[in-house]
Amino acid sequence: MQRGLFYIGYNKNIDEVLVTGGDALMIGRKRLQYVLEELSKITHLKVIRIATRVPVVLPMGITDELLELISLSANKYTDGVLKYVYFMTHINHYQEITTDLAIAVKKICNHGFTIRNQTVLLNHVNDNFKTLAETFRRMFWIGVHPYYLLQCHKEKGLVHFITPIQIGKILMQNLRGWISGVAIPIYASNIGGGGGKILLMPSGYDRYNSESNIEGNTSQRYENAITWDGKNLGKYEALCTVTQDEFDNAIKSMDEFIGRKGVFVPKVNIIDSEGRIVEIIDRTKLSEIGKIKKSKLLGYSLYDKQMPLTNPTDILDELETRFQKQYNSPNTFIKREI
Repeated sequence: MQRGLFYIGYNKNIDEVLVTGGDALMIGRKRLQYVLEELSKITHLKVIRIATRVPVVLPMGITDELLELISLSANKYTDGVLKYVYFMTHINHYQEITTDLAIAVKKICNHGFTIRNQTVLLNHVNDNFKTLAETFRRMFWIGVHPYYLLQCHKEKGLVHFITPIQIGKILMQNLRGWISGVAIPIYASNIGGGGGKILLMPSGYDRYNSESNIEGNTSQRYENAITWDGKNLGKYEALCTVTQDEFDNAIKSMDEFIGRKGVFVPKVNIIDSEGRIVEIIDRTKLSEIGKIKKSKLLGYSLYDKQMPLTNPTDILDELETRFQKQYNSPNTFIKREI
């Protein structure tokens, strides 16, 4: 820890730091206070981010005493403009967004902190339109800003949670226009080997029609990964590789554990003894997410052409009648020709 603090103070290019672990709020109060006070002494440091799941899994742990400690310690030795403190939470499903979480978020905001969230795209957990839409808009409603939707890492023990990148891009494309733009995070992958996060967002401007039919191409395996500093990492494969025996044994074990078949369906590449891919197990079946279905899933009422009402001028006369009836007002809406 001391070496880390020394390096941050030495490298004057660093203007923000992420206090993480583990969980930054699960360490002792004295240690947390010490780290923040030491960071407050570094003049070129402008922002401190605190990574924690405590507001989500242990919301009663967010106390005014703790928040006051953070507020005072982060700027105890600051000379000039105060360092800004962000809380970085980790919410993966809207069922985690509880009343207790909302209360904890309110406390954090009342102490002048901003909260941003990173969600991981997880197979069988949130890899569908409704779950992502509800998760992002509900956290936005309580004061948490959706920051990243992250591709799941290829780590031991996580294989069954990995969702193909193409599915993530399709889901992100379908979110556009159906929830507030402020509530839509950046879809990205933190690829091993350095280079920071690689953006995986589908663009709205498709000059060469490369994304004109991404919903009809769910089997695409690779993404060409280019880092922020210009390194071309080549074709990035999000899925893990296993042998046929490893795959069969995993399916058998999980079927026995769950008590029924077909629930555990990891998306992997199966390789032979030579390491060559012989089969791609990607059984993702995306039913067409039409306008009516999206409206129903999100609780929107339909107006015309299978769409919710988005422009009040389309029903100006009806609005005027309802307005007059409710307020008994002589004033009228003004019609303007555009």
